[in-house]
Amino acid sequence: MYELERLKNTVESIRAVLLEQNHAVRNWVRRLNDVLHLADDLLNEFVIHDMRHKLDEAHQNIVTKLFSTLSPSTIVFRRKMAHEIEKIQKKN
Repeated sequence: MYELERLKNTVESIRAVLLEQNHAVRNWVRRLNDVLHLADDLLNEFVIHDMRHKLDEAHQNIVTKLFSTLSPSTIVFRRKMAHEIEKIQKKN
């Protein structure tokens, strides 16, 4: 009977560890999913910005193209994106 009780305790201990790990894994996956959505949204912003830039660039000459890369709106966009990337990396 003692061996049966030991086996029962072992099984309960294993079950507790597995349940705890399962809970930890679920939390990790949830956090990973949140970060994935943020990163995906950020990548979409880059794609949209790039598409707009290419459309604008099609109608510009070389001098205008050079200055557009240094425009305040481009610099603000790049700074904003760098900040967003840092925030996502900190969440990970």
